[in-house]
Amino acid sequence: MFSFETFFQFDTSVTGYTCAFEIDMAVDANNNAHIFVAVGPQATSPFSINSGTGNWGVFDIFTTEGGTTWSAEALGLPLTFRGEFTDGTNNLAEDSRPQIARTLDGTKLFFVWFDTDTTLTPGLQDNVLPNAICRAFNVTSGLWTSEINLTAGSNADGACLFGNVSPFTLDGATAGCYKIPVSYLEVPINIGVDINHKYLDGLEVCDPAFTEASASFPVANFFTQSINETTATSSFTLGQNFPNPFNGSTQFNLNLLKSSSVTVEVYSIVGKLLMTNTYNNLQTGLNTLSIDGSDLASGIYTYTQ
Repeated sequence: MFSFETFFQFDTSVTGYTCAFEIDMAVDANNNAHIFVAVGPQATSPFSINSGTGNWGVFDIFTTEGGTTWSAEALGLPLTFRGEFTDGTNNLAEDSRPQIARTLDGTKLFFVWFDTDTTLTPGLQDNVLPNAICRAFNVTSGLWTSEINLTAGSNADGACLFGNVSPFTLDGATAGCYKIPVSYLEVPINIGVDINHKYLDGLEVCDPAFTEASASFPVANFFTQSINETTATSSFTLGQNFPNPFNGSTQFNLNLLKSSSVTVEVYSIVGKLLMTNTYNNLQTGLNTLSIDGSDLASGIYTYTQ
């Protein structure tokens, strides 16, 4: 098993286009990489983007065969590029913060960015009143959703500052729906004081929304600059339990390099061993296991293999 640290670059001398600084990457069910990034014309240098409205967009840049060739899907044209916050001494800035969430099996990808609707506030040009915007991709069918404003009309409308997106989705309220965990900060005018960090519950995309055909195009001048491979030192990867918090039972994913039996121990927050479960003859690869916590009192617990 290898972990890959990969660097990507546009050949700016040929295209005149460049990437913004914020970027995210995910791997889908077919082991194909998807890079989510803002792309636009160069401004004053290959490392400066023309950030005027309509000049740039957010793209899914992906490969279907290990990085030899790449294609791009235009996902949206944000109305604002950057928001800046200051109290006269300290300064904070945020851009569109592109992030990808995926289902555990990698069959659906959710591309989320944060943008301010300037049509609602005439004269506003900065990303200081952002919403969470999403387009999602069904890897199996090849269909996309249209652009979805996940937070319009909610308490978070225009308030999703410094938004964060989980790399994995949760099951929605009904079958065929996918909950995208998103959190954001409430940034006051005086950025030197304490701020609130809020979690948004119920941001869902459902199967009927995947209706749009792909409009991808080849990107001939996008290349991998280098790949660093690191051999994994562990024979397993233990995932976060879900749901969390839970009442009764919870599940977790265990990825094994080879078939084996494992023992999982549950501890209290002070380190007391409370439960031991043995799972026999698990398969190589991904295993989803359950813990019955119905006899545990309410509290915080840890588990280890």
